[in-house]
Amino acid sequence: MKSVVTPLNCPKCEVGIHSKPIYIKIMKKLIILLTACAIGLGSAFAAEKKEKAEKGKKERPALTEEQKTLLKEIKEKYDANKDKKLDKEERAKISAEDKKRMKDAGLGGKKKKPGKKGGKKKEEAEK
Repeated sequence: MKSVVTPLNCPKCEVGIHSKPIYIKIMKKLIILLTACAIGLGSAFAAEKKEKAEKGKKERPALTEEQKTLLKEIKEKYDANKDKKLDKEERAKISAEDKKRMKDAGLGGKKKKPGKKGGKKKEEAEK
């Protein structure tokens, strides 16, 4: 009859344990698996976010020379702090005549969607 060698009575080991306990091997595999899943999910969400961002973007047409000169005139006239940008306060000071010139040149802001004027707050204020 053959003698059975177990980790506790292994002749190769002085301590009596020949190999690493099984839970350490399982833990390492689990850590590797979870890390791979996290990397895979992170890259999938990043790609999805990038696709959504590109989907919503529309390329702006290049400005004509007329539009460029008009913008330059408006900035020179209304840029009080000379930072070459029009702040909210500076844009508010643009005259109706200059706004009309900008609109005629095709330099209007975002077009407002119909039916979204005021919303709920305006209706509540009227009550």
